[in-house]
Amino acid sequence: MGIYSEQKKSSLLEYRRREAYPRPDFDRSQRWLCLNGSWDFLPDPDQQGRAARWEEPGNACWSQQIEVPFAWETAISGVGQEWLPAGWYHLRLQRPQEWARERTILHFGAVHYLCQVWVNGLWIGEHRGGYLPFSFDITAALRNGVGELIVRVEAPLDKLAIPHGKQGSRPRDDYYECAFTANSGIWQTVWLEGRPETYIRHVRLSPAQALSAFEARVELEGSSLSEAQLSVQVEGMPEQVVPIEAGIAQVTLPIEQPRLWTPRDPHLYYVTFKLTSPAGSDQVKCYSGLRSIEVQGKRLLLNGERLYLRGALEQGYWPESGYSAPNDEALRLDVEIALRAGFNLMRKHIKLEDPLWLYWADRLGLLVWAEPPCYGRFSEEAAAIFESQLPLMVERDHNHPSIILWVSTTRSGAWIGAVAWMLRSSRR
Repeated sequence: MGIYSEQKKSSLLEYRRREAYPRPDFDRSQRWLCLNGSWDFLPDPDQQGRAARWEEPGNACWSQQIEVPFAWETAISGVGQEWLPAGWYHLRLQRPQEWARERTILHFGAVHYLCQVWVNGLWIGEHRGGYLPFSFDITAALRNGVGELIVRVEAPLDKLAIPHGKQGSRPRDDYYECAFTANSGIWQTVWLEGRPETYIRHVRLSPAQALSAFEARVELEGSSLSEAQLSVQVEGMPEQVVPIEAGIAQVTLPIEQPRLWTPRDPHLYYVTFKLTSPAGSDQVKCYSGLRSIEVQGKRLLLNGERLYLRGALEQGYWPESGYSAPNDEALRLDVEIALRAGFNLMRKHIKLEDPLWLYWADRLGLLVWAEPPCYGRFSEEAAAIFESQLPLMVERDHNHPSIILWVSTTRSGAWIGAVAWMLRSSRR
C-alpha cells in the first residue's frame, strides 16, 4: 500500500528480543530485570512431569530451547508444536546485588492458561487465566540471590469453558471456522523487580472537575504503612504530600491550563508517586490523559465535541508469533499503520492486548474499542470464570485514555445464554 518502505515492513515482522519495559503505564523501571530470551523447555504431551517431579532441579532433561515470550505453537518460539497440553520452562535467576535488602518479585505479563511456579524446588504459587498479569514474591526461595526457576504451564486443548478468544479448541468452538491457532504458554514479558516490603500496589487516575484535574486513588501494601509518607507530583508542578488512611491515599491533582487528550493532540500527563517508610522507598511513575467520552442521543462525544469513528476490527495475531509482537518496535509500527491507513479507532477483538501496544495508542492518538476474550460455549462455570476476570481487566487498563469503549462480551455459540447472564450480572 506504500505506507512503509520495505525496510519498515521487515522491521514489523523480524524477531528481535523483547527488552522494553512492559508497563510504561505503571513504571517501576528503576529496579527491574528483563527475563525474556532463551529458556530451557520440555514438552509434556502425556502430562507426566508432576509424577516425575520435574519441578525439582536435576530431575528434568531439558531437551529444547524456547524463546520467551512466544507461545509454543509459534515458529518464532523455536518449538512450533500445536495441540500440546502442557510444557515446562527452566531458567537460572541471579538477583542483582543492589536488591539484597529488598523483596524480589517475579512478574508475568500473561500466560495461557494455568501457570505453576517453583524456585529451587520450593512451591511458589499458581495462576489461572491467560490474559492478566500476576506476580510472586520469591525472596525467601532464593539462595544467595540465585534461583532455579521452573514453570509448568497447562494449556487445555478443550477451551470451551475458559476465556480464550479466537484460539482454536478441541472439541471445536461453535465459531471454529473463524478460529485461529492456539496461543499457549508464556506470551508476554517476564521480569524481576526489586521493591521494599511496603510499596505502591495500584494507582488509578481519573479525569475530574470538568477536565481540569485528575482524581488519584493509590493503593498501598506493607507492614510499615503507619509510618509511611506518600508524595505525589504531576510533571512540571509542585510536589505534595498526601495522607494515607487504611492503606489508601486519595487526592485531587489540579492541572493548570489543561491540555485535553484527543486523537489529533494525544497529550499525556505523567504523575510520580513516592512512598517512603522504614522498609525503604518505592517510586512509581504513571500517566493518563484528560478526556471525557459520552453518548448524547445518537451522538458520541469526545471532550464534549462530536466524534466520528473510522474503525476496523483487528484480531491481534502476528503471522509468525501469534499473540506476541515479534519485536518492541512492531507494536509502535502497528499503531502507526492503522493511523496512516485513515483509521482513528481499532477494535481489539476478544483479546486483552499487550500494555505496550496500548501505550503507543495513548501516545499516538489511536482510539481503542477494548473487549475481553470470550469462552466457546455458554455455561454457568464459563460465565463465573469470565465474570471474575472482567474487573481485573478494567483495573489493569483504567488509566489508558485511548480506551473509549469496553464491551462485556461478544458473539458466541450460546449467545442467548450469554445475554441472560449479562442481564443478571449487570443488576449486581
